[in-house]
Amino acid sequence: KKAMLESLEGWTWNVDDYKFEQGFSHLEAFIKKEGHAHPMATIKSDDGYTLGSWVSELRKRKNELSGERKNKLESLEGWVWNINDYQWEEGFSHLEDFVKKEGHARPDSNAKSDDGFKVGFFVSRIRTNENSKKYQLSNEKKAMLESLEGWAWNPLNDLWEKGYSHLKLHVAQE
Repeated sequence: KKAMLESLEGWTWNVDDYKFEQGFSHLEAFIKKEGHAHPMATIKSDDGYTLGSWVSELRKRKNELSGERKNKLESLEGWVWNINDYQWEEGFSHLEDFVKKEGHARPDSNAKSDDGFKVGFFVSRIRTNENSKKYQLSNEKKAMLESLEGWAWNPLNDLWEKGYSHLKLHVAQE
């Protein structure tokens, strides 16, 4: 009877192992196609597999995974456990490059780096999330931003203040 079950296509004795291997093979295909190992949570494979959800769940359950599974995931090029830290580091690096090139840390919202990274979106998202309790940056990350030439939490307010200062100087000279 055991042999009969095992002869069935798709039969497995360990569903957990099967599901892991299924997700892993979808992730490998995604990496091959997209060039990175960070599918958004909503991403589905071409055959409808909920790859993004699978990856998100793995990251949440990292401490529950076996060493073998952790090692297998970490062997994938570009695998990261903490996607938020990865996105921060990537975005900040692009912003530093922008500052070196442009001389300020105030990209317009559509600005992109030479490799297509949306540095303007990264900065906009940081400023928007600054007032959110859920997504607040650490003091260390805030200090990193504030150390950049021309960084402003509210660039429109800063521009207004600068313009007002110029106006006051002009009025005083008359």
